[in-house]
Amino acid sequence: MSLHFHGDAVFRSNPAGRPHLDAVSGILFLLGVVFWLLPEHRKWCPAIFVPFLLQHVPSILVRASVEVPSASRTLGAAPEAYLLVASGVLLLIRLSAPLRGASAALAVVLLAAILGANVQRFFWAYIPGLPYGNTPIGALVASYANDLPPETDVYLVGCCWKDGMPEPKGIAFGLHRPRRFHRLEKGEVSCETLGRLPEPAVLVWDFAAPLPGAALAPCAAWLSVSHHASPGGRPVFNAAQLRRGEPTPR
Repeated sequence: MSLHFHGDAVFRSNPAGRPHLDAVSGILFLLGVVFWLLPEHRKWCPAIFVPFLLQHVPSILVRASVEVPSASRTLGAAPEAYLLVASGVLLLIRLSAPLRGASAALAVVLLAAILGANVQRFFWAYIPGLPYGNTPIGALVASYANDLPPETDVYLVGCCWKDGMPEPKGIAFGLHRPRRFHRLEKGEVSCETLGRLPEPAVLVWDFAAPLPGAALAPCAAWLSVSHHASPGGRPVFNAAQLRRGEPTPR
């Protein structure tokens, strides 16, 4: 069903919810099944269909039903799927053989249709369907941190505030100085916490929150808050340089 009707709901491997095959390939896939069920090819069916079915087992051995089907967990079945699509093309070519010149024209039309369908899926369905308008919050946080003075420690307060972004490991991979990158949970951020942080330090947090944590209201004057947006104008994160000018509030 995932190949023809409703595919992976996760955006990472496929346009969310779209079938794993485009419409043209889906029809050719079914014709490919017919091709291998013909008497002259039937002996090869176990070598094709058994591995194809077994490669789908990992997709259903998960507890979260939202992850079924999964394009990534069934990636091993892709070679058989491609073979069946190609077999569908071959079946049509053989059926059109009596018509002079039709076979080559048919093959060109089918391959052009598959190419066009997948170009449409990628540029007009997949990219616009990425979370938050394809805004790379983690990469923008990393770029901001890389522009800070080398001796600055960066503290990410909480994470994943918009569609699972930013992923802390993704930020760390993009940093020039990953040892200067630290994580703080929202529940553990207090004025006492800020009082212990070595300066220079910068805090980064959810763009929807005026402060990294509600407990920081008494020492909000220590934080010089700036709001950061993507090149497209979408808010992505808030940041603040820590500047302690008074004793730690008690």
